[in-house]
Amino acid sequence: MTETGIIYIATGPRHLQEAIDSAQSVMRVMPETPLTLFTDDVSAAQDPPRPFHSAVLLRDVTRSCLDKMHALRETPYERTIMLDTDTYVCESIADVFEALLRFDVTVAYAPNRYPYPVADCPDAFPEPNTGVIGYRRSDAVWDFLEDWPRTYADQMTRPETPRHDQHAFREALYRSELRFLILPMEYNLRTLAPGFLGNGARVKVIHGSVGDVAGSAARLNRSTRYRAVVHSPLRRFSGDLVTMRPALGAIADRVFEHLPKGLQAKLTRLRHGNAEEA
Repeated sequence: MTETGIIYIATGPRHLQEAIDSAQSVMRVMPETPLTLFTDDVSAAQDPPRPFHSAVLLRDVTRSCLDKMHALRETPYERTIMLDTDTYVCESIADVFEALLRFDVTVAYAPNRYPYPVADCPDAFPEPNTGVIGYRRSDAVWDFLEDWPRTYADQMTRPETPRHDQHAFREALYRSELRFLILPMEYNLRTLAPGFLGNGARVKVIHGSVGDVAGSAARLNRSTRYRAVVHSPLRRFSGDLVTMRPALGAIADRVFEHLPKGLQAKLTRLRHGNAEEA
């Protein structure tokens, strides 16, 4: 069995193309990494599209989050990273495989705090995002991967049904005894909500719909100072602020360029000073 690799679960033509695009981003920064596609497309399963090295045909497909939950246990790797199809890998995430030598599961927190009731689960244990999951093969992890869809099915019978699979992931993870690692935001930078990148952090994975994702990745990592990220498609303004839309970012850049040189210098000093104080 191969030691490490990345898997995608894609049902339907749109998600299949997204998975191909995302896998190509992996190959640009991690060219030696094995990639496996789980899909309901028979032709893709028989003849894996580039750059996938192997493919597995999904059976009993529901076109729901259950497809992902069940496929995770079919990984051909000892240590696996599962990526959602709408991800873009900017830089190598091979260090996650290294972390999986010590931890059972790695995830990042979701940017939202949904008030979904989970018994005995404190607010101090917020909901993880399930778009980037690292996990290693073990009996304890496989028990968890069986409990997750079981918990989801139970939640679907409750008066308040879940919005997605993350509520069940949180509940199952909290009651497990797994050794898990919370990844920082740069390993799963969601584009649907504001975010913050710490000083020295480089974005590893962009997760969400972005028009010019390669350009956005380059802009985000052009500086490693503190950066505020505000929605996709992630636009840089005067150094470290990323604005909501390309048009707004372009206007802000143009306004900054036409400010008096003295004011530009003052704003730059203030920005750098605030970063150093923080």
